[in-house]
Amino acid sequence: MNIIMEIGRTMDKHEYISQGVECAREGDYNQARTCFEQAIDQDPNFAYSWHNLATLYFDEEKWAESLPFF
Repeated sequence: MNIIMEIGRTMDKHEYISQGVECAREGDYNQARTCFEQAIDQDPNFAYSWHNLATLYFDEEKWAESLPFF
């Protein structure tokens, strides 16, 4: 999935999460990770972003990488 943005418009953390979830469903884990990290950059205190990143690593069977984010 390609992330399409309007010129001059930045997605908010909720949009990044939605895009990330969609990318993960389609198997594009690298793009999903990028989306979740963008959401974290916008609001490091937004736990849902961290949870999604942890779940992504878990789904990829990268157990050790997932633990710090849970």
